[in-house]
Amino acid sequence: IVKGIILMLLLITLMAALDVASDVKHSVAWAHVLLEASMIFASILAVVLSTYWFYQVTEFSWKEAENKYKLSEAECKYWRDENKHLIQGLAEKILIQFNGWQLTKAEIEVGFLILKGFSFSEMAGLRGGSERTVREQASNVYHKAGMHGRAEFTAYFLEDLLPTNTANTN
Repeated sequence: IVKGIILMLLLITLMAALDVASDVKHSVAWAHVLLEASMIFASILAVVLSTYWFYQVTEFSWKEAENKYKLSEAECKYWRDENKHLIQGLAEKILIQFNGWQLTKAEIEVGFLILKGFSFSEMAGLRGGSERTVREQASNVYHKAGMHGRAEFTAYFLEDLLPTNTANTN
């Protein structure tokens, strides 16, 4: 929107400049020419100020977004570092359960990727295979675990980690 306004102001400035040139050529009263020249000056000033404001706001928005991303990244790293032993213990317990279900090595990989939230196409890309193969392996994981799909499979591991009464989490 701001760019459109700036372009409109530039167009108005150009049209006013052409009108002033025509007025001077046809010997129009100088008071009228000065009035139109002051309008041109005001339009140019508005273009300069609008452009400056636009780039200040845009730059601020990008800096703010970048700072939020860095903060989020730092918080995530802090959380992982603080809970490394818990995460490792959980991964070991999940692997024990996978082995109890007699998952193959490929199915174990797919099982962990499912728990991490990857899509089938992302899993295929990460594993260097086809999406169809990953879907079949995921289906085998669900079947061997006695579950009906991704949501039930993920909930199996997360259900007891999360509070049941969210009103008391503060």
